[in-house]
Amino acid sequence: MVTIKHLILEDFLDRIKNYEAVKDLLLLTSIIDPRFKNMYYLEEKEKLEAEKLLREAFLEYKTKNENALREEFKLETKKVKINEEAMMKVFGGNRTLAQSKDIYREVSNYLTVDEINIVEDPLQWWKENAWNFKVLSIIAKDLLAVPATSAPSERIFSKAGAIVTTKRSSLASKTIDPLLFIAENNKRIKEP
Repeated sequence: MVTIKHLILEDFLDRIKNYEAVKDLLLLTSIIDPRFKNMYYLEEKEKLEAEKLLREAFLEYKTKNENALREEFKLETKKVKINEEAMMKVFGGNRTLAQSKDIYREVSNYLTVDEINIVEDPLQWWKENAWNFKVLSIIAKDLLAVPATSAPSERIFSKAGAIVTTKRSSLASKTIDPLLFIAENNKRIKEP
């Protein structure tokens, strides 16, 4: 009995050692999913690590997408500047207070929002809340759009195996690619 337990434990530890390589990605994906963002199933240390990863990703995405975000929300920025300038004229003061805003306010606001129901679509939630969480919604689209299964890619490989048989082994890749595209999308065209 002890040997079986030891073997099971050894096998389990062998399997989870691969988890460490993707742990940060899994934590980030969990916290950006509005269904699981409170992560009740984790210890406090891991929750804090996930928040830290989210803040780092936020800064990275904000820097990378600043120009695109500026263009997309140009009208809003213009309104804010006009209002801020008017307020400064009326009430005086300096801009350093306005400039020292919490750069992570978007992250903090997101973390205070209630989780959504587990059966709801997180991508739909992000679509509806993209205006409130401009940078985080981009991160969510990048991370949550990844399928949780390898079945679609395995299906493509199976179709490729059906197309490239021993009799068709000399097909060029420029011929195989369109055939695979047609084979994969043919059923979608027929569906109502």
